[in-house]
Amino acid sequence: DLKTIISSKGGLARPNFFSVVFTFPDGIAYDSREMSILCESAQMPGININTNEFQSTRQAVKMPYGFIKEDVNFTFLITNDFGIKKSFDSWVQSVIDTENYRLKYRDDYAKEVTINQLDKNEKVLHSVTLQKAFPININTIELSNATENSIQRVTVAMTYENFKVE
Repeated sequence: DLKTIISSKGGLARPNFFSVVFTFPDGIAYDSREMSILCESAQMPGININTNEFQSTRQAVKMPYGFIKEDVNFTFLITNDFGIKKSFDSWVQSVIDTENYRLKYRDDYAKEVTINQLDKNEKVLHSVTLQKAFPININTIELSNATENSIQRVTVAMTYENFKVE
């Protein structure tokens, strides 16, 4: 039965077949194809429903009152020019001027990010577009003599206003 169900649905989705498309704010440029290739991991957004316990009889029940959309993380391989890291650093500068401590206008820095789940033939199976997304955290990058044969990576956490499933 399991094999029949999986076969009738075209097989199982593979987490390693994906692509990402970033729209950067004006003045920041990075090749979208390169960024997708260097993206080692990405997350599809999740959602949590907030609840309070309500008790009108002997048994309390959880009642929803709102929801929270989870931030998403992207991990990128870093090339020797540090291009991806520099692009996200510039994006952060477009959110808040860290020298003068001034926030910028949201419409200028909040952009779309699309995450695609692909099949083996690179056909899009599932697509989610983060609307008005921007980076809220660029993780530290560790340098160490103990990691002689490692590859440098950077993880970027992004928040967004809403997401659209296509």
